[in-house]
Amino acid sequence: MYFFFILSGFLITYLLLHEKLQYKKINLRNFYLRRVLRIWPLYFLTIIVGFFVYPFLFNDPVTGNFWLYSVFLTNFDHIWNGSVSSGILGVQWSVAIEEQFYVIWPLLFIFIKNGKHLVYWFVAILLLSEIFFFTRNDWNESYYHFFSCIRFLSFGGIMGYLGFYHENNIRHFFQLRINKVTTLFIYIICPIILVTRGKISELLNISISYFEPIILFFCAFVILEQCYSKNSIMKISKFVYLSKLGKISYGLYLTHMIGIYLAFDLCQYLEYESFIATVLFSLLFTFVISHFSYYYFESYFLKLKSYFKPKSV
Repeated sequence: MYFFFILSGFLITYLLLHEKLQYKKINLRNFYLRRVLRIWPLYFLTIIVGFFVYPFLFNDPVTGNFWLYSVFLTNFDHIWNGSVSSGILGVQWSVAIEEQFYVIWPLLFIFIKNGKHLVYWFVAILLLSEIFFFTRNDWNESYYHFFSCIRFLSFGGIMGYLGFYHENNIRHFFQLRINKVTTLFIYIICPIILVTRGKISELLNISISYFEPIILFFCAFVILEQCYSKNSIMKISKFVYLSKLGKISYGLYLTHMIGIYLAFDLCQYLEYESFIATVLFSLLFTFVISHFSYYYFESYFLKLKSYFKPKSV
């Protein structure tokens, strides 16, 4: 989840900087409409399934405030009312955070005329968000609140700024300073530390929050290394099937709990309780749902994005 926040901040910032430089302005209406066409259709489909279809079919009522979900205040539903009872509705809060980010982020590019000054605002937002996060006493508030989560999005924004204005310096750094051995070391060690950080924090008697710099470093390294390094040991874009998965990644994220629920229900119906079978069915259902969702539902809306591309003044 942290990685996708940072990646989103990186991509949106880079695209807005490109639009501002090439077209001399940010077309706010078109920006919002492109985001609506990408995010809203599947988001609303999953909350309809979660609140109405699945409970009706399986007689399994859910908690959660539909109206907060419908106006992209899902994260505040988690803060005010606790986690929702259905896992199908357990991931939309992060999409709501993204939507809240999309509302305010382009405004910075409009009100701050000099694009090179934006990085100071990004850093300020990051620091204020860190202060907000570390001064919360309620876990739900520190985890789900927009002011807490924007630290990852603004950090991604800083990466997008660096990639846009300092691309040659980044390429030069990776070429001279980061060889394939170092790259492999980082790709192995950082995930191990992050996966085991709960155990490590218990052994050292420290807060798990102290591992955040490693999260930020590793996410930044992956994004910049994949985009700008010539010494990469593995370019994801060169793997055809991974690239295809990238197309349906939004669907994989939003529907994976639907796939898991269907897998559990199928195994119970067959009276075949097997962890491996449940995992395999979950993966299969999630992939099939995401594939059909992208090519037979989302794609119709995505085609409309071409009508709202950035345009010259």
